Formats: sequence, C-alpha cells, structure tokens
Amino acid sequence: MPEVSKAAEGGGSYLGKDVVIDNGIKKVTILDEFDFVESEYEGKKRSRLQGKVKTDVSDPSECIWKMNLATQNYMIDKYGSNTATWVDKTIEIAIKKAGNMKPSVYPKDLSLEKTIES
Repeated sequence: MPEVSKAAEGGGSYLGKDVVIDNGIKKVTILDEFDFVESEYEGKKRSRLQGKVKTDVSDPSECIWKMNLATQNYMIDKYGSNTATWVDKTIEIAIKKAGNMKPSVYPKDLSLEKTIES
C-alpha cells in the first residue's frame, strides 16, 4: 500500500454533485494515477481514492475526483486495481442516489437504485 499525505487545500474544484449539475459535466477523463487520501466525515476517519480528471466542459476544465466506494469497486472491476491503467480512460458520469445515501457522482453505467440526473 502506498504511503499518502493529506491533500493541500485550495487545490481545485472537487467533482461533486453541485459541480456536475451546475456545469453540465457528462464525462471525465482520468489524468493521473489515483491514490488514497485520508479524510474525516461526520467524525469518522476514512480513506478514499482521489485523483485529477479532465471534464468535458471549459469551466471547470479539471477537477479532483474523490471516489465513493461503489465507484472505486466499479473502476477496479472494469479497469483493474492498478490506477495507472485508468489514465486516459473516459468515464460517463451521472448523479445517483444509493439507498439512504446523499446523491453523489457515479459512473453512468454503474447500476444503483435511482438516477437523479444524467
């Protein structure tokens, strides 16, 4: 497992629900290898894969994508566990809601309960 450090703040836009909807982002292309980054959410520490992607719009043209676990598993199933093989792959994305979770960014062809916007 690679050793990782915390991400610097102010490093760019994150590929989140609002950024995708507000800017009409439909596709992203992986620009570099993803790596694990530690974060804290609602008092719980967790590790998520994070990396830089190019969007299909001019602003923001690049974002940081911090993947949820379902997306991480989808990417591993589709492209393998070495994130270097993900570079230059283009992923269609959609905002989806899984169970009681908040709507989030997922690959469009990842099957979940309900698609909010695609």
